[in-house]
Amino acid sequence: MNRGEARDRSGRRLERLERKVAILEEMLEERSRESYFEGERRNALNALLQLSLTGACQATLLQGFFDILLEADFLRIGRFGTIQLIGTDGRLHLAAQRGFSPELEDGCRPAAGACFCARVVAAGTALHADGDEGCPLLPPPARCDHLLYGVPIRTNGKVLGVVSLHPRRGCEWRPEETAFLDAAVDVLAGALQRLAYEEELARYQFGLEEMVEKKIEELRSAEQRFRRMFENALDGIFQISPEGRLLACNPAFAAMLGYPSPRQAVDSLGQVEDALFVRSEDWRAILARTDKGAVKNQEVRLRCRDGGRLLVQLAVRRERDADGGYLEGNILDISRY
Repeated sequence: MNRGEARDRSGRRLERLERKVAILEEMLEERSRESYFEGERRNALNALLQLSLTGACQATLLQGFFDILLEADFLRIGRFGTIQLIGTDGRLHLAAQRGFSPELEDGCRPAAGACFCARVVAAGTALHADGDEGCPLLPPPARCDHLLYGVPIRTNGKVLGVVSLHPRRGCEWRPEETAFLDAAVDVLAGALQRLAYEEELARYQFGLEEMVEKKIEELRSAEQRFRRMFENALDGIFQISPEGRLLACNPAFAAMLGYPSPRQAVDSLGQVEDALFVRSEDWRAILARTDKGAVKNQEVRLRCRDGGRLLVQLAVRRERDADGGYLEGNILDISRY
């Protein structure tokens, strides 16, 4: 082998080595780039999870979603997109957008199947399409340079809407990008479901509070009506404990017995067996009969404040409650008949 052949052989070896080094450097660079992108994807998902837990309203949640997603350098997408949600009318309504004409706010109301986003919702799965199928309000250069990628927002088997993004034309869409977008939209779906539950709970709580307020007002009105009836009744009305202590009476009861007010009657009479009934055995008999039912039209004599006697017709029944109950009844003055 002469010197020329040796130089040629050495040159070829050197070229092969240079190619191998270049390949290794490219592989190392790709691995480093992918490691960086993987870390960025994790950080972005953590930020989305944090947003999903703290977003206080739908507008804040959706704009925050775009802030994180469209600024990610590991996604080869345009810095514009839309989020449309299905309304109560079954149509898609624009909930958030980035990079579009403001006219889109009022002009995007597609029916089912009427546009790319609606087809994504109908299919229930992510779809790709040419940029020309997108919204006409997107600037023409963007439509030429980008494709369409729509991801349905799904939770519990129900499609809530669609996220529409725009990958750059000519870029190979990598599986990790698809997996990241699917995970990101799943986080968004969970956050929207949380807000829906919170709104439903707030409506239920508001309705419950209204119902409670209404019931309280009804009880207050009923109490006032009963109080007026109690205070204005011509018959004497009373409440006595099972032990025989006068608990309450109305003005008519107090007046019949010569007391200036119900409070003075309650304070003065105390135990009714001896203080109110002329014959204490009348009270004991009435008390025993109330165990079997109401006592009606019972004629008894009661003691008045001035020592006089008052013939009355008495009716009484036993009322039971958590405190053991009480006896409630009324008296009618029949001394003048």
